[in-house]
Amino acid sequence: MSKKPSLLKDIKTEASESEYFIGYACVLAAFVLIVAVLLVYVTKLKKQNVTQNESTVTQMQEENAKLRQDLAALEAENESLRLQISDAPEDIVGDATLSAADVYADDTYNYLAIGNSITVHEITDYWWDEVGMAASSKSADYVHRVITFLEGSKGEVRSAIVPMGNWELLEYDRAETLHLLDPYLDSRLHLVTIQLGDNVTRTDSFENDFTALLSYIRQKAPDAQIIVVGDYMDYGGKDEIKERVAANFGAAFIPLDAIKGDASYQCGIGTVVYDAAGNPHTVEHSGVSIHPGDAGMQYIADRITEQIL
Repeated sequence: MSKKPSLLKDIKTEASESEYFIGYACVLAAFVLIVAVLLVYVTKLKKQNVTQNESTVTQMQEENAKLRQDLAALEAENESLRLQISDAPEDIVGDATLSAADVYADDTYNYLAIGNSITVHEITDYWWDEVGMAASSKSADYVHRVITFLEGSKGEVRSAIVPMGNWELLEYDRAETLHLLDPYLDSRLHLVTIQLGDNVTRTDSFENDFTALLSYIRQKAPDAQIIVVGDYMDYGGKDEIKERVAANFGAAFIPLDAIKGDASYQCGIGTVVYDAAGNPHTVEHSGVSIHPGDAGMQYIADRITEQIL
């Protein structure tokens, strides 16, 4: 009887050891399975990444090829435009992407017109061509009348027209706008006309600013004849300043006293003007109507051409 408990104990021990080994084997198998699953997942992920990378590289290569094609097309278009500009005698209106080399030539008469809206005005819903407001057409504004005169007396003409109305409006920072003239100032210039001042209402810094303007032009175009145009819309006191500064730089001054405030030289409400395509438009804007019409533009052009050397 005394041996039975021992036998039972041995049986229980063997059972416990068997269960332990089975549990251990299950844990090991589960671990191996997890590792295997992870390896499969990692391998699959690597394949996906490789596929995605290959796709991305291919896409980038295609995009780069397309960008190169677009760049080549733009360069070809740019070169074509430059050739057109170089070959054309047409005037250039305020394009800061150009340089003097694109505008002027060594064997032509080179003319620069600087001014406010009377010289050139952008197209708006009340003005329909990029010409001097309020001429009836491009050929009728004072700048193009001067160009026509020059073509008859000087031969081929290259010209640039630069709107500088912002110079007038910046009462205390006008010097900051002078760099806008850089693309058009050149030692080959023969003539520069300056028609600025109508929109200036304060004169405390005007003389210094106008002096700086002429000095800037003279430094970059030392041989050019400079003609300063008097105010068409008179707010008082500026013409005397402009005439004095012009004399200091050996420039001619043209007063417009004879046509100031004279309605017969103004455009007037109801006047018909034409855009670049020849389409008619009727002036209804009061601000446009007080600008010089064709008679006023002719008067300004005549006073300029009388001074050209």
